[in-house]
This record gives sequence, structure tokens and C-alpha cells, in this order.
Amino acid sequence: MITKTLLRTVSLGLLLALGLLGLVSPALAHEDLLSSTPAEGSALDEPPSMVTLEFSAAPSPSFVATTVTAADGTRVDAGAPLVTGPVVTIPVRTDIPAGTYAIGYRVTSNDGHPITGQVTYSVATSGVVTASSTPAPVSTPSAPAPAPAAAEEGGSPVWPWLIGIVAVIVAVSAVVVRRLGR
Repeated sequence: MITKTLLRTVSLGLLLALGLLGLVSPALAHEDLLSSTPAEGSALDEPPSMVTLEFSAAPSPSFVATTVTAADGTRVDAGAPLVTGPVVTIPVRTDIPAGTYAIGYRVTSNDGHPITGQVTYSVATSGVVTASSTPAPVSTPSAPAPAPAAAEEGGSPVWPWLIGIVAVIVAVSAVVVRRLGR
């Protein structure tokens, strides 16, 4: 009788432990890009003066790197990104030709994992000024846009830890059941 009671207790303990792991896993999830303005693949009539990226949580302001580039790689961002909570705002030049543009980003989430990606949009009407207007500022060479990534980079995955925890719980349970069964 004691063995059946013990087996039930250990089984219940395992189920509770696995249930707790299920509750903890959302906290282990990494932050993601929720939206952007302009949205991915959107077609604009005129060049925007700024673009925004909204993440699921506020990225670390010290570790935000962004670029806005034309199809030929020319940078059109007009200054440093501004981080306000989960929103990153990037000023953009408006004296640009019609074409396709890419917002490259690499931010570090609060859990230390980098989030890298790219959002593209197109502009239908040129914002280039005419010769009678003031000349456009000359852009200086700078680092290339961050390469888009299909998955997060760096850090260690969480799943080996979860498997290890489950394995330890199962092993301890087996030892307890075996010792009490003698």
C-alpha cells in the first residue's frame, strides 16, 4: 500500500513540476519585433521623415544598432536612433529617390539575446531636391546595414536546460520509488 501511495505522490510531483516548467517558459521567451512604420513591404507615396520599430519589450538603449539603406547600399538614415520604451525611432532623409529601402536592426533584449532583422518598404515619389534648391548633404561612408537573420543569434538555447531539469526530476523520483519499494 505504501508503494502505491508513494508512486501516486511522486507522479503528482512530476506533473506539478512539468506544469511549473510550462508556466515558466513564456518568461524565457525572447523579445520580438511587433510592428514597424512603415510596415514590411508597404508602398509609400512620399519618403518618410522617420521610421519606427516596436518591440515586445524595451531593448537596451546602449545596444541598439540601426540603418536605413537604399537598394544600392547608400545609407539614408539621418541620425542616431531614439529609444523610448519598446519603440525605436530612426530619423530618415527625405531627399531620396524613388525605390526600395531597408531598415536593418540589431538590438539586444533585456535578457541579453540579440534580435536582428530587416524591414523593407518602397517609395513611389522621389524626394530629391532640384538644382535650384539647396544641395543635399553628402553622406559619409559608414558600416553596412546589419544582415537579416532568420533566427536569433548568440546565447545558449533554453531547451537543453529544460530537458536536464526533467531528467533530474525523473531520476530522483526513480531513486525514491526504488528505495521505498525495498
